[in-house]
Amino acid sequence: MEYKDTLNLPRTDFAMKADLVTREPERLKKWEEANLYWKIQTARATAKKFVLHDGPPFANGDVHIGTALNKILKDIIIKYQTLRGKSAPYIPGWEVLNTFSAAHCFCHFFSTSLKLYSIKVVSCFRLNN
Repeated sequence: MEYKDTLNLPRTDFAMKADLVTREPERLKKWEEANLYWKIQTARATAKKFVLHDGPPFANGDVHIGTALNKILKDIIIKYQTLRGKSAPYIPGWEVLNTFSAAHCFCHFFSTSLKLYSIKVVSCFRLNN
């Protein structure tokens, strides 16, 4: 008698071997043929929008655990909002907020919102070009 026959395990159609190299292309082809992403986006076209821009890949150097956590959390949030009935498309980003645009936004916000402080804020963010 084989040891595996003595275990009380469920019978499934899953293969015992992962075999990622051959199975991944098959799985990706099946997903592309199903066109599920576009079907979901079409069905949710008139629903309330939820937009979460994904930043550039590896903006802060090499890949690390924080990079993975960031991508996973964003994926979970988008899927959650989609399941709640919202139109939540995946929007990849590339632009990294640089010093000039950060200073410009900061100065614009304070100069329009807080007139008393606009001179101090603008002067402290003066850019030399």
